[in-house]
Amino acid sequence: MTTRNRVLKRRTETTPSGFDWAIDAGLVRLVASGSWTVHEAAALDRQLRMLVVPAAPLSSLTGEIDMSGLERLDTAGAWLLQRTANSWQRLGVATSLIGSSPKHRILIEAIEQGAAGEPALEAPPGPLDRLSSDVARGASDIVTDLLALTAFLGAVVEAAGRTLLNPASFRLTAFIHHLEHVGLRAVPIIALICLLTGAVILQQGAVQLRPYGAEPFAVDMLGILALREIGVLLTAIMIAGRSGSAFTAEIGTMMMREEIDAMRTIGLDPMETLVLPRILAVMVALPVLTFLGSLMCLIGGGLVANVYLGLDAAAYVERVRLALTLDHLFVG
Repeated sequence: MTTRNRVLKRRTETTPSGFDWAIDAGLVRLVASGSWTVHEAAALDRQLRMLVVPAAPLSSLTGEIDMSGLERLDTAGAWLLQRTANSWQRLGVATSLIGSSPKHRILIEAIEQGAAGEPALEAPPGPLDRLSSDVARGASDIVTDLLALTAFLGAVVEAAGRTLLNPASFRLTAFIHHLEHVGLRAVPIIALICLLTGAVILQQGAVQLRPYGAEPFAVDMLGILALREIGVLLTAIMIAGRSGSAFTAEIGTMMMREEIDAMRTIGLDPMETLVLPRILAVMVALPVLTFLGSLMCLIGGGLVANVYLGLDAAAYVERVRLALTLDHLFVG
């Protein structure tokens, strides 16, 4: 506890920029002097942090920050003074700023208003609050994406309707160009992936069915999977990853370069010019690539069947023919 007849003094070594500090007769007094600007802020901050002001017992201490000796003051210095006053206030020392010139008082008031406008720190949310917030945000994002997708689909259908009413506006050259990129150039990678996948499925099926003496049924399993699921899914995933990302990059680059805005300026519809040919190319190429992928799955399975099951090509094809119908192909 600080007695009334005890005097503590401290003077900074930064002269003339600095402060005198003392506790005398229940008064905590800080006298600022010299220049309090951003250039001296670091040194002044270190000195202010070294001050030890005792907590006021029963509000017996009062504080006073005298600014009459200040020659220069900027926002950094005003913030240091205001921070010091606030820290004393939290210790129960009623503190006031005195002796400020009109121009210095403007800075102090601006700092006070800024501090008053800062939102109060809230406690971090609990696990349940975070979970509910994440779920709500995810649901909102899903709804937003669905609305955007619906709007995009509507714009595509509208563009297709205009093209049907005016066939001369259809971009045949662009359609052939994208059909080559989506369809023809995708044949090697889709054929390779489906070939290997079919081989792995038949090999694993034969291994698992061998203890039961049912290895030939691995051919039936592969045929149904290839036509109904594997060929369709692998082809769709490859097209989405390969062609979809390429479309996104191309159109995104055009938007960045403002080429789409330029097209609208000269009267060209980006949906008819850019989007519709690409979508039609995918619609034409995807069924053909799906059939190719299913066929390559069966070919890969045939190669493994010859090694693991001892089936020649004729026996393998006959087994596939008996196991499959056109319904399997159409379902896929």
